[in-house]
Amino acid sequence: MQIRDDDLKSFAKVVNGLDVSVQLELFIDIFNNKDYTLLVPPAKKWNDALWLNIPTDEKRVIIKMHVIKAKKGVKITEKIIKDAISGGYAKLPSLSGYSNLYFDGKENSQLHVIGCGVNAIIELPDQKEGNIFFHRIDEILCLPNETVYEKLYREPTYNYTKTLGENGHFNEQLRNTKRKFTFFLVRDYTWGEIGKKRPEVVKKFLMPLFAIHAQHLLERHLGVSNKAYTMEEMVLMSLDSEGAMELPKGDKFLYFRVEKSKIEYRFLWSSENIEVYMPDIKCTNGIIHVLEFPMIQGEDVGFAGGLITTPSINNKFYMMFITSSLFIIRMWGF
Repeated sequence: MQIRDDDLKSFAKVVNGLDVSVQLELFIDIFNNKDYTLLVPPAKKWNDALWLNIPTDEKRVIIKMHVIKAKKGVKITEKIIKDAISGGYAKLPSLSGYSNLYFDGKENSQLHVIGCGVNAIIELPDQKEGNIFFHRIDEILCLPNETVYEKLYREPTYNYTKTLGENGHFNEQLRNTKRKFTFFLVRDYTWGEIGKKRPEVVKKFLMPLFAIHAQHLLERHLGVSNKAYTMEEMVLMSLDSEGAMELPKGDKFLYFRVEKSKIEYRFLWSSENIEVYMPDIKCTNGIIHVLEFPMIQGEDVGFAGGLITTPSINNKFYMMFITSSLFIIRMWGF
C-alpha cells in the first residue's frame, strides 16, 4: 500500500531497514490487517545518533515496543486507554513479548505512554490511514537518554530512595558511565504503605544516625558490573540455579531467582516473592527495575517483629493485577 503520512512512512522505512524476518512479520501483519495499533514517533527522531548507534537486535525490540496487538479487529483507541487509566491500571502488552507499555494521563489532559522508562506524549491519538491505526507520539520509546543518576533525580515517585542515597553519598556512583548498573528500586507509594504499618522504620532510615543501615539497604539493591541485566536475562540466569549479581562492595553478591508468567515478572529473594511493578527502565549506564517491596532484612533498623509481610502489602497490587488481567484477557483473547 502507498503510505502518505510522513511520520508513518518513516516508521515503515525503519522497519524495512531491519532484517528480513522482521520486515516480513511487521509489513505483512501490521501494515496489511486491522489488528494492530501503532505508536508512531516523528520522522526526524529516526535520524538521532542515539537510534543510529544501537545494535540491530536492540532496534528490533524497540520497534516492536511501538506496536500493540489486540483481539481481532479491536483498535486500542484513546477511549480504551482512558478507560484503563480511570480503572487505576493502565498497562498493555507490546508486541515485543518482553515489556509492557504504561499509560498515564489525567482527565482532560494529554495522554502519556511509557516504554522502558522513556515517557512520550501522545500528541495526536486515533489516527488512521488505510488499514493502519496509530497514535502520533513525540519520542522514540525505549531509547535511553539519561543516566541512572539522572533518572533517579527526575522521577518524582523515587524521592524516598533518592533521599536515602543522599544521606550516605550512595547516589554519586550512579553518575559513572564506565560501569553498568542494575538497580532494583522501590517507589514512594510502596514506602508509604510500609510507613502506615511501621512508621518508625521508615523514619529511622532517613536519620543520620542510621545512614549506614540505609547504605547497606541500597547496596543490596544495586548490581555493578560491565553489563546491566534485563528481567528477561535474569529469568534465563535463574533457570537452572539461583542467579548471582555482584554488589557495589565487589566481594558480595545478590542471589535471586526471577519467574515470568506471560510478560509479568516476580523477583524471588531470600523468603520474599516480590512483584515487579515496572521492569527494564533503560538508562545510558544501566537498567532500573521497580519492585513492589524492598529487599529488607530483620537487622535493618529493627525491621523484624510484626512488620507487614510482602503478601499483605501486595494485596492491593494483587487485586489491581487481577483486574488488569481480566481486562487484558477480555481485550486480547488470551
